[in-house]
Amino acid sequence: MKEKEFKSYLKNDVKYSEGTITSRINNLKRIENHYGDLDINFAKDQFRKLFLDLTIKKGSKAKHSIVIKGNDYTGTATLKSALGLYYEFKLLDSNSEEIVIENKSTKDTFGYQHNIIEVLNKIKYSAIKYKGKVDELQAEIYDSLVENIIGWNWKIEESISTQYKDRVDIIGINQKDDSVIVLELDASRADQVAKKFISRQSLMADKNILYISVCYPGTKKMSRTECAKYFEFCSKITEMLDNHKARKEYLGYFLNN
Repeated sequence: MKEKEFKSYLKNDVKYSEGTITSRINNLKRIENHYGDLDINFAKDQFRKLFLDLTIKKGSKAKHSIVIKGNDYTGTATLKSALGLYYEFKLLDSNSEEIVIENKSTKDTFGYQHNIIEVLNKIKYSAIKYKGKVDELQAEIYDSLVENIIGWNWKIEESISTQYKDRVDIIGINQKDDSVIVLELDASRADQVAKKFISRQSLMADKNILYISVCYPGTKKMSRTECAKYFEFCSKITEMLDNHKARKEYLGYFLNN
């Protein structure tokens, strides 16, 4: 839990007194003692499981195992209220570092994942300004790759098949070892991530490829959690495709939502 930042949020934004702030944070620490770090829980499912466990009807037994002194219903509701405040804080905390668990990668045998992440990190929190302007976001990432990742021939909207009309958003080509780095940009939609991953891997099955799913801010209806799950699936499939004939790597990356 980002205790210092959360305290500041409760004091300056919510206008709580010091006593109320201390009470809320103590309640959150009780939750952490049973469920682990709140930031990691938020990264996994945005507190879905926690909210379910802390939902209780009057007269019913609590689903959680946190010790409540006094009435189960009132005590559980108090914990849930504190969690709700931290949930709101996390949604507003757009300038903080994301928990790495949301970004998924395979082993870095190419040696370029770190460089790519550095490029993406530079625009991670400004991505929201490109909402509805994906071509501008694409151009900024491309320009940064050209400037920072030397030795690769970078192209935008490059055709990868004579049979199909598929074009990759950004591709880097290294003629020395017949390797490619592919970056596909999409809103946080699992179906789009999966669709592009399958088609690109199929069309470039014989290539050494570092494939990167870059997800930019989408609508509120788009499930980041579902998208993160498909990052995991893509990573597992990539590990199965990786062999001595063609090296395969995968990186799933969220620009800030």
